Amino acid sequence: MVIIHKILALLAMKYIWIGKIVKGVHRPLYKNGELNWKNMSIATISKDDLMEGVRLQLNSDSLEDVKEAYIEKNGQVSVIENKKE
Repeated sequence: MVIIHKILALLAMKYIWIGKIVKGVHRPLYKNGELNWKNMSIATISKDDLMEGVRLQLNSDSLEDVKEAYIEKNGQVSVIENKKE
């Protein structure tokens, strides 16, 4: 098991397509003021889960403060703040 894990890790470093299969990909959940319901469904993320990520990372309770939000390969929601000028 350990040897297989090591081989897959080395192959994932060398070949991007193997990395996508083994590790997964990040998916946009929110961009340009729109929720991406398809990606949210694939990642089994609800709007409440997304808002929890916004509250934790931006200390905000509004999507108006969010430029983009992603579900990362490790399963965490990452949020990019909408800079207001």
